[in-house]
Amino acid sequence: MLSQMRFILPAAALFLLAAQEEKVKLELKARKGDAYTTAVTESTDGKVQVAGQEFPIKEKEVLKYEDEVLEVEGNEATRVRRKVVEWTKAAQEDPEAPAEKQPRLLQGKTIVLKKNGDKTEYEGVEGIGASELKKHQLRADAFLTNLPKEAVGVGHEWKLDEKRLLEEFNEGPDEGPVEFKSARGGAKLEKLEDHGGVRCGVIAVDVAGEGQIKEQMDVKLVFKMKVRITLALESGRILTMKGSGTGDMTGEVAALGGEKAKLSGTFAFALETETLHK
Repeated sequence: MLSQMRFILPAAALFLLAAQEEKVKLELKARKGDAYTTAVTESTDGKVQVAGQEFPIKEKEVLKYEDEVLEVEGNEATRVRRKVVEWTKAAQEDPEAPAEKQPRLLQGKTIVLKKNGDKTEYEGVEGIGASELKKHQLRADAFLTNLPKEAVGVGHEWKLDEKRLLEEFNEGPDEGPVEFKSARGGAKLEKLEDHGGVRCGVIAVDVAGEGQIKEQMDVKLVFKMKVRITLALESGRILTMKGSGTGDMTGEVAALGGEKAKLSGTFAFALETETLHK
């Protein structure tokens, strides 16, 4: 038995060493004819205090859509048909009253997205506002910018594109309550694992940012979040994305009579995405 252990222990050590030294290529790929369903859930839960009064922040958005890739260029999808199966948003202002789901205009509609340089053009979106279309773009997620060009091993780290992060967080001059001034982030190949029988790389992302409330520029907001992305290595497809974060607001707001009132707030938010490929 002892003699057998002498062989087993070095073999196990060699296996672990080989696993640590394994290098993989992290890349996103698209193929004409690809079809998949994506479900996204985003939620925010917190509270704000103004002049001694407390107000709840509670929102939940659910989006589910079916995509079919019509055209590709290289590894990028350049034309996609999308059916928005479900898209609702619920906000709860009174903690004693249930939140009501409000459907978005695109719910139940089928549209076509076409990539034109860094922009996305649309077909079949008559009467749909820019704030809804912002959620539907043909470009890589900001968390997956600057993927390493070479094969890398577990533990390899890289920085995210700060310009792309700001584009992702800012919803335009007339949309969204916050104007983000700075954003920074980094990513790391955290581990390799099987997900539903598919060999994947798990990418860990850490992001932080700062901004101001547009209608109350004396109110500052800071946030930080962590995201885990499961990327199928052979197909180059994102399978899951799960993240959570926290934020704080501090400052002064205009009150009745022209006086200033102190404001403070804390909130937590979460993101969960799952893509099922046909």
